[in-house]
Amino acid sequence: MARKPAPKTPPSLLAAIPVQNPLARSSPVPGGLRLTAPLQPSRLSRLLRAPAREKTFELDALGTEIWRACDGRTSVEQIITAFARTHRVNLRQSQISVTTYLNTLLARNLIALVRPAN
Repeated sequence: MARKPAPKTPPSLLAAIPVQNPLARSSPVPGGLRLTAPLQPSRLSRLLRAPAREKTFELDALGTEIWRACDGRTSVEQIITAFARTHRVNLRQSQISVTTYLNTLLARNLIALVRPAN
């Protein structure tokens, strides 16, 4: 059975610049980083004026490396290239790993992707 090739990453995503959520707080933990970010309040909690809830995430060393690269200046493509060089993997492996992890951070509202100003 042939393996299905991984989808190509669109050039617009490679040029995007990941930015950390400024409301996320970080603290070091052994082997990584703990991030705490506010959750989006539900309609009911807003009506009841319930206190804001937070979610905590623990990142391992590789996740921490990618999180720190989301500095608002470095593009996704630059993060992929640096990751490949640092960990001695080919660019395609790095691209799959980094974009998958960035998608996870996006889904958890820990980063946003910004289009470069051109």
